[in-house]
Amino acid sequence: MMGKPLARNSSHKRTWRAAVALFGLFGGVVLGGLATPTQAQEPTSEDRSLVMALSTVPDSLDPYYHNLAPNLVISGQLFDSLIAVDAQRHLIPALAVSWKPIAEDQWEIKLRPDVKFHDGSSFDAQDVVASWARVPTVTGPSSFTVFTETVKSITVIDPLTLHLQTHGPFPLLPAYLTQVSIIPSELEKTPTTAFNDGSAVIGTGPYRYEAGSAGHTLVLSANPDYWGGKPEWDTVEIRFIPNDADRVTALIGGTVDLINAVPPADVQRLESNPALRVSKMVSDRVIYLSVDFDRPQTPFAHTADGTPLEENPFQKFKVRQAISAAINRQAIVDELLYGQGVPAGQLAPDWMEGASTKLKVQPFDLVKARALLKEAGYPDGFVTVLHGPNNRYVRDADIARSVALMLTGAGIATSADTFPAAEFFPRNKKREFSFTLRGWSSDTGEAGYSVKALMGTRDVDAGRGTANHSRYSNPELDRVIEAADRELDPDKRRALVQKAMELGINDLGQIPLHFQMNIWASRKAVEMTPRSDELTFIRDVHPVSGK
Repeated sequence: MMGKPLARNSSHKRTWRAAVALFGLFGGVVLGGLATPTQAQEPTSEDRSLVMALSTVPDSLDPYYHNLAPNLVISGQLFDSLIAVDAQRHLIPALAVSWKPIAEDQWEIKLRPDVKFHDGSSFDAQDVVASWARVPTVTGPSSFTVFTETVKSITVIDPLTLHLQTHGPFPLLPAYLTQVSIIPSELEKTPTTAFNDGSAVIGTGPYRYEAGSAGHTLVLSANPDYWGGKPEWDTVEIRFIPNDADRVTALIGGTVDLINAVPPADVQRLESNPALRVSKMVSDRVIYLSVDFDRPQTPFAHTADGTPLEENPFQKFKVRQAISAAINRQAIVDELLYGQGVPAGQLAPDWMEGASTKLKVQPFDLVKARALLKEAGYPDGFVTVLHGPNNRYVRDADIARSVALMLTGAGIATSADTFPAAEFFPRNKKREFSFTLRGWSSDTGEAGYSVKALMGTRDVDAGRGTANHSRYSNPELDRVIEAADRELDPDKRRALVQKAMELGINDLGQIPLHFQMNIWASRKAVEMTPRSDELTFIRDVHPVSGK
């Protein structure tokens, strides 16, 4: 079992109150309004307990260890960021009550007064400074430095006021501020192990860590002093049940109140059950194929007799075109996802800020695929392996096998080899594979981040190509997306992001397949507000009276 949180040095911090206006920003537009934190629930004599079953196990309780949805789900219950996003990906106040640009490269952040950490100590500007300082010191499968390194310096004006200077104009700073959890300053040098055993899990979030069994269960309790009001649930037990059938059985049997990642094949059955309710929304997570771009030879490409190819076939544009044309995206959605998904023609759904209006879904054309292979110099095709996870995305292993069969039919003899996510992602980061199936969701809720992270030339220090493990590189795309990062005019920025997306997708820097459907199911007495980002936050789960 994991331990109880460490007692924090709770020396009193002076609290400064500030009367501030709320400023919201999306795509460079500043909107005025009044900050309205979540209202406290009316006290009841009923002890409200919630039991959730989640499909994927987080690999750490350290909020900076791995930028992965299962980890974000847990850290989002325990910690707050300066700015939050609602179910529709709109920016809303959290530990910051207002944010506004005061110069081209400088933002003023006003912090929420009278916020307490779970140990009772006060939150102030020094905790933000310490959080930013700790992020680059944490070594994990993927870093949060892409969000912190956009800030050149932080100046503490007073305990509730910060000035953040960026490296030139950066209109997306508020969106980036949603991604960094805030920890107490005393934990700046605390190792990841202390978070994983629970002793350092001290946040300002709506729920407090109580106990846990690594990989199996977490028990949380309501934070009675939460700045947004007392949470609706007194205690929450989170069970990790990766097996789809087991998760559905637990819900139907009444041992859990809510499950995420409902298998598409079970949607109709659960919708017809009068004791249950189903909530769903098209995801902004794109499932895509990624190929090895920069190695002159790639490990998983050879002839039919097993002789390694002297050249990397994936570097040839016509080979990538053949791969894309050989895939029947609609069939994957209809047959494997039971209609619970949408074919993809780019890395962002059509409704997302910055998505291109010109890019369309690649039509399935087997004849064209075979002709392209011949034109690329592979009339007899070649042999490869498609690697991917088998427990991370909806029917990921089945989709990998289906794609492999489609490509084999076009002349690229492909086998699928999948692993648990905990094995696949570290191996993929070390570039052990030639051809992979992966998924991606924009952390910032807009398309520019996806283009920059997945198709920008990899330069981690510059925050570009941070998830571009295939090493795709397009200098023109880099110039356009960097210009977008500096453009404060929302219309001009949108046009630049769209152009960058078109440059990368038209070159098949990544090969999009489909967008998943995010699906939850619950008892009738529990209602889930569905989210496009697939995250299951307790704040979106509500008790329904009289059910």
